[in-house]
Amino acid sequence: MNGAGLLDLPHEILLEIASNILRTSDLSHFLCASRTLHDVLSLEPYKREVANTGGEAITILAQQGHEAGVRYMLDEGVKVDKRGAKFPHTTALGEAVASHNLGIARLLLDHGAGMNKVDSLVTPALTLAIYPEISREDTSMMELLLDYKADMNMGNLGNRTLVPLIVAVRCRNQTKMEFLLSKGADPNICVPQTQQTALHIAIMKKMPIQTLEVLLNAGAKVNCLDNEGRSPLHMADFCAPINLDNASTLTGSGAKVNLPTSMPIIQETVGFENLRCADILLQHGADIQARDNRGWSVLHYQADKLCDAFFFKWYCDQGCDVNWEDENKETPIFKAIASKRNARLKPVTVKTILSLGASVNLVNSQGQSPLGLAVTQACPEVTRVLLEHGADIHHRDGEGKTLLQMAVRNRYWVRDVSNNYDPRRVVKLLLQYGADLTEVVPAGRTPLSVGSLWDLDDIIDSPQTAHETAPV
Repeated sequence: MNGAGLLDLPHEILLEIASNILRTSDLSHFLCASRTLHDVLSLEPYKREVANTGGEAITILAQQGHEAGVRYMLDEGVKVDKRGAKFPHTTALGEAVASHNLGIARLLLDHGAGMNKVDSLVTPALTLAIYPEISREDTSMMELLLDYKADMNMGNLGNRTLVPLIVAVRCRNQTKMEFLLSKGADPNICVPQTQQTALHIAIMKKMPIQTLEVLLNAGAKVNCLDNEGRSPLHMADFCAPINLDNASTLTGSGAKVNLPTSMPIIQETVGFENLRCADILLQHGADIQARDNRGWSVLHYQADKLCDAFFFKWYCDQGCDVNWEDENKETPIFKAIASKRNARLKPVTVKTILSLGASVNLVNSQGQSPLGLAVTQACPEVTRVLLEHGADIHHRDGEGKTLLQMAVRNRYWVRDVSNNYDPRRVVKLLLQYGADLTEVVPAGRTPLSVGSLWDLDDIIDSPQTAHETAPV
């Protein structure tokens, strides 16, 4: 068929023919065949270019609030969800939602803009509608999206949290949270990576009691566990007054204080140095003797994290066993001696623990006693307290090493009075309490043979240790 024959065809047929010419150069030759063909098809290359690259243009127009421009682009054949190479992370609808432009959003939705498709780059429109600060209390955009069947219970992708309800709670936006719940959002939907629900996050964000009550009234489960076995009650930062009230709200709504988790709730209260929170839990039946998956009691945590005599005594007064052994056969006194907290107060804490009935000569699974641990820590004041309370000076560890040999092995330690480290004073104390310099260990060496490198005579006569006195 020649050019004249083509001209006899209806314009619609000519447009269909042109649309099937894939190469732009071939289309140009086709248009140049005659003036008439050029006049009929001159817009076809332009439309094709718009369709190929229009994603950038329509996205920018939506971002700038140019509704007429968006409409023109759509009329010219731009795909409504097309993304430009420079804007792969967003769409025109996403920009309209982010700028809270209802007119453009409705126009795009009328042209079939997708809202519920999730990929590695684009955030769903309903989730985006949570963020704009300019519309914090305005739910009209969310209502529009829901009218067009937006998915309220959209899942997550990879490490990205896309659940609208979770995002609303994280943004501390109670208005939009309540709106979603009123429209039927699942109050127990969770973040897949952590299995935390909106109730977990509301507690962590220290949101007011009213927020918790809204979630609970909507059916939020008060005893659901995250992937670390923590309930919403576990998430309370108990040093914050608002979360103390929230804890009371949760327990009053049926939160269990003795859930079989890896970390009992009563132990969560230790790090905050706040006895009121522990008292609230105990009033609701928390087990003061609860153990974690390592066998630690609340006293183990108290000794390890705070090493504070006052708090330790308070937990003991509530009925906690001072001689409870964990999976390594260590009692709380071991944790207090090993603790890096409150080094200068550690001797007072250890003395308090002993006064509460702690056994001074228990041995852990490595064959080490509390005194052996104090010696390896080079803590002279703690060593003195233990010796004064009857610690066995002749104890050997699981490898057969004597206390004096352990002490002499610390000869390279730097003396640090501020942290209560002084290996020379430890050796001096052991000698004064009857440690034997010539006692042979399994390797065939004695503390004296090891200590010759350190000059034990100099230690004994040192002015730093001259004030030490032997036991009466």
